[in-house]
Amino acid sequence: MLRSEELFPVTYGLYAWNSTINQFPELRTYVLVGSLISIVPLIVTFLLLQRYWRTGLGTGAIK
Repeated sequence: MLRSEELFPVTYGLYAWNSTINQFPELRTYVLVGSLISIVPLIVTFLLLQRYWRTGLGTGAIK
């Protein structure tokens, strides 16, 4: 288990901020920007590895 808050995943921090939006409405912008920033590496990785993913699908389909 993680004991330090610095080691928690970004998604947990965004969830914690999202659950306190009723108390602090200014956090809504931070939650939206944080979720966008956390998705960017996934999109970049998918785009860079897309050609390998497609060739792997074709290779697995050949009998």
